[in-house]
Amino acid sequence: MKDNLVSKTSFCFICVSLFCSSFLGMGFPYIIKHSGTSWFLSLLIGFVVSLVLLFIYFKIFNLLPEKNIVEKIKTIFPKVIGNILIYLLFLIFFLFSIIMFWRYSTFISSEFLTETPNFIIALLVSLPIIYAALLKFDVISRTSNIIILMCMSFYLLNFTSLFNSIDFTNFKPLFITPIKDTIKVGIISGVIQTAPIFITLIIPKSKITKNEKITRSILISYVVSFLAISGSIFSIIGVLGLNIANLYTFPSYIVLKTINVLTLGMSTPFSIIVVQTRMSYFLSMKSLTTASRPFSGIWPCA
Repeated sequence: MKDNLVSKTSFCFICVSLFCSSFLGMGFPYIIKHSGTSWFLSLLIGFVVSLVLLFIYFKIFNLLPEKNIVEKIKTIFPKVIGNILIYLLFLIFFLFSIIMFWRYSTFISSEFLTETPNFIIALLVSLPIIYAALLKFDVISRTSNIIILMCMSFYLLNFTSLFNSIDFTNFKPLFITPIKDTIKVGIISGVIQTAPIFITLIIPKSKITKNEKITRSILISYVVSFLAISGSIFSIIGVLGLNIANLYTFPSYIVLKTINVLTLGMSTPFSIIVVQTRMSYFLSMKSLTTASRPFSGIWPCA
């Protein structure tokens, strides 16, 4: 049925969102704190690590294209081993969603509702997400497509506005971070950027329209995400400097607040929309999981 199909464009937007999802409140402060002005070397190492992980992802993605990851595991492995792997996979996906959701709730709490407990914010934010998960995927994907395009547009607007505020002396001195730490940061950054993409294996390749060159499209999505992340770190360090940037859990938001009054009104709410969009994409994946019942036959209640 048409409702069960995912357009290639929507799938690639999901990939862009997942590639970037781990950096807000996690990847940015980690790279800045532990890599310093050698951040670009760490990102390049992370780029290589991500390509290796993407190669593994493509191998799994193209294997048995008519089946999702759960069905592939059940086909390839014996029942006991397969069920253990599926439970483990579900646990990893669940923990990822909890971590991301909690970080975004922390962002809202720390920047806007400082007197409100995190769990109340998480509860309020979860209500529209639960409602969205009940909708058909084509409704969610069309809405998400519009929002992510708006976010991309305002990302370019904000980056352009910030460029005049960048102090290039903040990037000096270079190569003061030990090479061992630089490599370690690079490996970890590559993993946290690429690992979330494995969630999309819940969608069979055959369910994606015009999937003949989907591998290339996913690779392009990764490159776009890599450039966006690199641009964000460049702006954070260039505007704030290392010492000030290390003081914040969400330095990207602090940088947006430095934009002049003409663009500040637009950049602030749209930085929140970026957060909501990323969570919407992940919940879109969860709605697909629920709709297709990939764990049917595993759970006692299924």
